Amino acid sequence: MVPLRLKRFDAALIKLGVDRVVDFAEVLDLDLMEMAMSPLQRRRFRAAVAVDAQPTLDTAAMHGGVRAMPEEELTKSAVAALRGEDVLNLTPARWLALIRCENFVLEFEELGVESVLDFPEVAEDDLNMMGLPTLHRRRFTVAAVQVEELHLFHKERDLVNEDTKPMGTFQWLKALRLGFFIDGFQQLGVEEIDDFAEVLMDDIVDMGMKPLHRRRFQFAVAELLQ
Repeated sequence: MVPLRLKRFDAALIKLGVDRVVDFAEVLDLDLMEMAMSPLQRRRFRAAVAVDAQPTLDTAAMHGGVRAMPEEELTKSAVAALRGEDVLNLTPARWLALIRCENFVLEFEELGVESVLDFPEVAEDDLNMMGLPTLHRRRFTVAAVQVEELHLFHKERDLVNEDTKPMGTFQWLKALRLGFFIDGFQQLGVEEIDDFAEVLMDDIVDMGMKPLHRRRFQFAVAELLQ
């Protein structure tokens, strides 16, 4: 930022989540205005980004500069690194690395993320508590939407090919990606699906369920009771 006479904004850009040159292209005009950049400073910043910002993961764009993107193009950019990947079968760590959020792998594990399918369940409050900067939260959110859309597509396709036989008690847990807790529910006394409605928060905490597990279980039980 020194040659551009924008040195004073280094701290604000770092706080926003700029970790590497490619991140500058994701900075919005609103971000610059909130930093109190003047029109001339914003113009200077944009001109530099158009020349210098090079993507590290989107190979299709590696042969030329990246222009600063308007907000409506952020979604395309955020998932560009996932092109060509079997997204639903990536490990959480690999998925986070591809969207340049690899510094938060441990925080997501502690939240209860065990599969890429868990990412759409992560709430904005979770991201804030983990300390994800603004740019990371934007990238994460739009990439998580892609995961959800892919999952729904595969789920609908699989339903067409499945028999409509009733689901067993613990098949229900496996479908919620909570099969690890089958023994705990059996010890608690769960024998039928209806028994899950009697399970208390203290019970699932004692089983060692992490926040995402508990949220998923409670949401599914609420749907079960409808």
